[in-house]
Amino acid sequence: MKQFLALTLLTVGMLFTACTGCKSEKQQGPQPTEFEQSMTKKDTADVQQTIAQFFGFLKNKKYYDAAQMLYSRPAGAGSEMELLSNKEMDDYVSFWKNFDFDAYSIEYVKFYAADKNEVACNVVLMKGRNGAPDATT
Repeated sequence: MKQFLALTLLTVGMLFTACTGCKSEKQQGPQPTEFEQSMTKKDTADVQQTIAQFFGFLKNKKYYDAAQMLYSRPAGAGSEMELLSNKEMDDYVSFWKNFDFDAYSIEYVKFYAADKNEVACNVVLMKGRNGAPDATT
């Protein structure tokens, strides 16, 4: 009986230690840059508002309005941002018409420079049906 009690206490102690060592697996963005540290809360709020507008267009099936907000950067150092071509916009719209966009959340926003920024979002492309999980990116 004493061995069973000792073994039980040892097992509980190991489980407690293992569980307290667990940390959240939530994605952490990259460390702040000097440029980013000079930004204000208004800058972040403006980016969040722009993201909300973009995903609002998708939610309301205004795919071309969302596509008009996008730019591409051709390969090569020092290349300038360009609006999407008509074909790229059509391809983009065709892609989103295949999904019943549901929701999004911002994972992180990273400001590298005035013209180089990164936004990571989790997008629910389609709600799961009949107990299936949501289709997300």
